[in-house]
Amino acid sequence: MEQDLAVIKNLAKEVKRVIVSGPSKLEKIVQIDGKIVLSNENSMIDTEKIDLYDSGKVSPQAVNLEKLTGNRRVVEALMEMKKRKETAFFPGTLMRDYGEFFLPVMPIIVDGEIATERVKQTGIAYVDDYPALAERLLGKGYAEKVREFKGPDFEGPIQEVKDLLKEIVARKRTDSMASVNIGEWNILPVICNEIYLIPNLYRGKKVNLILHSCSNLFESKEQRENTYRRFFEAMKEKGLVGDESFLATAESGDLDERYHPFIGSFAFEKGRLIEI
Repeated sequence: MEQDLAVIKNLAKEVKRVIVSGPSKLEKIVQIDGKIVLSNENSMIDTEKIDLYDSGKVSPQAVNLEKLTGNRRVVEALMEMKKRKETAFFPGTLMRDYGEFFLPVMPIIVDGEIATERVKQTGIAYVDDYPALAERLLGKGYAEKVREFKGPDFEGPIQEVKDLLKEIVARKRTDSMASVNIGEWNILPVICNEIYLIPNLYRGKKVNLILHSCSNLFESKEQRENTYRRFFEAMKEKGLVGDESFLATAESGDLDERYHPFIGSFAFEKGRLIEI
């Protein structure tokens, strides 16, 4: 069945995309009028660079989403989004505090509440304090073994903690791999380079809107379009996208001169990728 591109273009107008450089700039998001707002990856990490943490610690950047505690500027941005009940926010990623370990996560805000969260499938787990994590997962006795161990962190008791953490993170990734239903939309959020994995990971019902939040991913227009074309081909082959479906993207580009900010929308019709 051919898609109605006029319908898709009209639907695409409902999705507002914005590039944000950090929580201090998040007023750009909450000031936008639209049913759905999408921002780039790392938009809610309160530091100039993703790998530039305070004194080597991740915790100053992180947020506990259940309690809405942690980094003040990120929490304030989330609270402002929650006030906008008429808008659904897919605001890029923050550093999520799970209690002694941290993951890049996209909180999804619908009807003024954090409806769900998407754990980045390719994101790594950060740990500030392995003895504290060991105590939480394996008890005080094991934490003492970790404190006393003088070898490399890929051996001995620390490795056992890492192996257990790997299992926990894998479950969180799997549990968060779901679409979000908002009215006529069945939306699949995608975070940066996991775009290459999603057709083999997603097992839910058909989606008609893919929201791609990324940073420093595509070095050229050709690379972007080739990636999206292959993505649509794989999703259609598996029956995972419905009629009148399209992809909206917000990408920041601040790593070096190879990358550039980009916002846009794409449909896939008769084997062709079409920018709309």
